[in-house]
Amino acid sequence: TGELEKIDAKHLDSRIDLPATQKELRSLAQAINEMMDRVNQAYGAQMRFVSDASHELRTPIAVIQGYAALLDRWGKEDPEALQESIDAIRGEAASMERLVEQLLDAAAIENGSFSLSRRPTDIGELLETVARVHFPVMDSHGNTVTVDAPPGLPPLYADRERLLQVLLNLVSNAVKHTEGGSVALSARAEGNLVAVTVKDTGAGIAPGLLPQLFERYPQNRAAGGNGLGLYICGQIVKAHGGRIEVESR
Repeated sequence: TGELEKIDAKHLDSRIDLPATQKELRSLAQAINEMMDRVNQAYGAQMRFVSDASHELRTPIAVIQGYAALLDRWGKEDPEALQESIDAIRGEAASMERLVEQLLDAAAIENGSFSLSRRPTDIGELLETVARVHFPVMDSHGNTVTVDAPPGLPPLYADRERLLQVLLNLVSNAVKHTEGGSVALSARAEGNLVAVTVKDTGAGIAPGLLPQLFERYPQNRAAGGNGLGLYICGQIVKAHGGRIEVESR
């Protein structure tokens, strides 16, 4: 009882240590210690979520506040400043929405509540959808897009929306770092698996970043983004029983 009273939110790493002579209490102490491990893990995930949210939301909130101040001072009578502010606020609000969705996904992955809704999925149709969604952006960057998914590929028993999330993220990254080049989407059968590739002709990725690319908050945060997108992509692929890899040169 005395040991338990010492445990609070600031000391969740405390554990009960009983001498070997206290055999009748050791199993109870062990059960309590295992429970504390789970509580500590959940509390840590909660604190990371709060810390991540406060850190990542700080910039878009500051931008929205800045443009709101601009509107208040000069934008009411200036159509150009008014439109610029509206566009910026809309863009930052959309970014915040995507960020919150990513934070919730990351939290669900950490606490074990992340789940898939599987059904037969046509990977060729999925690649065509991704290409259509991103075509206007690719075209504005001077990029071409190709899709190579031969007929007869077996349907994937997968969560279509989650796979779409992965592909949209990968293609978005490819477009972001490619100007006047090409982005190629392809799929091919490999035994009982399907290999899906997103390939671009952009600048590539520094060798030092490759080993941590699909980890949470890797060094690639310095290159833009919040470090969550590729981590979530990796976890979605792993949840499907697959693997995700990167090559760059």
